[in-house]
Amino acid sequence: MVMRARAGLDDATEFDDFACWDGDPAAVWAHEVENYIRARLLWRFENITLAFREEGELVAVSSFYPSTIGLPIVDPVEQPSWHLDVLAVRLQRQRAGLAAEVFQQTFAEMRTEDSDRILVTGFVHRENAASFTGCERAGITRLIPRDSDYWIVLGEVPE
Repeated sequence: MVMRARAGLDDATEFDDFACWDGDPAAVWAHEVENYIRARLLWRFENITLAFREEGELVAVSSFYPSTIGLPIVDPVEQPSWHLDVLAVRLQRQRAGLAAEVFQQTFAEMRTEDSDRILVTGFVHRENAASFTGCERAGITRLIPRDSDYWIVLGEVPE
């Protein structure tokens, strides 16, 4: 079991060393996520950022912020939601089922923060099969393309 805690500027050194990319040049989107976590994430003060540790080691990161989404697509009505900005697992811990636990604990933090926001959105790179699988297992599905590289995903924050 990993333990979550809200992250802050005191965690910057650990975030600076966070690695979730294996150097594959075909997965440049993963490198972008790693750079975002290392350089910018803790400075986005509107975000609620979580650090997941096991035996004191940072093994995963998630971050989200309050947002709205217009639903349905035709004649939309603005709905309060969360935007899952990032969810990443340390490279050495990937493919071990840790993402499911990180999703569960991130959802729990969302419910604690504002239980009236029951929708969650995110952006997933079209080539990131692992993230699509993780999202689907967490109840988050592809909605529509955002652009030529990313999909918008949508789900409910489970109770």
